[in-house]
Amino acid sequence: MDAIERIEVSLRTRWDYHLAYSYGSHALLDRTLFKSKWPHAANVRALRETVRNSSEVFIRHFDDFDEVLPPVWVVCEIMTLGQLSKWYSNLKRGGDRNKVAQTYGMDEVNLTSFLHHLTVVRNHCAHHARIWNREFTFSWKLPRKKPVALPKNFNWSAGRKIYNTLVMLAHLMDSMGPNSWKQRLYAIFTKHPNVSAHAMGFPPDWLGKPIWQDIDSRNSGDTLLNFHKC
Repeated sequence: MDAIERIEVSLRTRWDYHLAYSYGSHALLDRTLFKSKWPHAANVRALRETVRNSSEVFIRHFDDFDEVLPPVWVVCEIMTLGQLSKWYSNLKRGGDRNKVAQTYGMDEVNLTSFLHHLTVVRNHCAHHARIWNREFTFSWKLPRKKPVALPKNFNWSAGRKIYNTLVMLAHLMDSMGPNSWKQRLYAIFTKHPNVSAHAMGFPPDWLGKPIWQDIDSRNSGDTLLNFHKC
């Protein structure tokens, strides 16, 4: 949840900045910016309901304005991750989606797919559902070309387990700046060495993969050995 929340804030910021800068403060109301088969009007109504039910001071500030919706950078703050995923994925122009995806070194096709998947993962976490050995029903599109160094970190035989999700979260966190998320993730593993890594889709050599190289595993040899044997 820590990683998802940080990534969600980053995505909101980059998405609403691009829309406002490119199409104006009320870009969400421009039907022509979105795919023709997507129920734009219904989704605007859903956002209006979200705005109406919000008690946030920055939202209530716009009660005196005669507008269908507040500006995009305001509305975006109260969107759920699911709403953000849908509004992003239904932008008509691939170039608009890529403006956001490229800030993470990704292609929009992969970011769109991962956002869909991440919404599902977040919902499981929020409801305290099991994810450690879950076989997720939705197969998101793993990046094969961009970023160039990322594909070698995936476990391509892991199926729909959580390992590849964690790789993607690690990449996005790293692209946002220095963080201790991977180290804290590793600390959880060492604290519970008898939890099966294989059940999560982890390959035996995962710590040797480039994306995990900055984890400090010194003085953890015995624990690490036990973790790999699980």
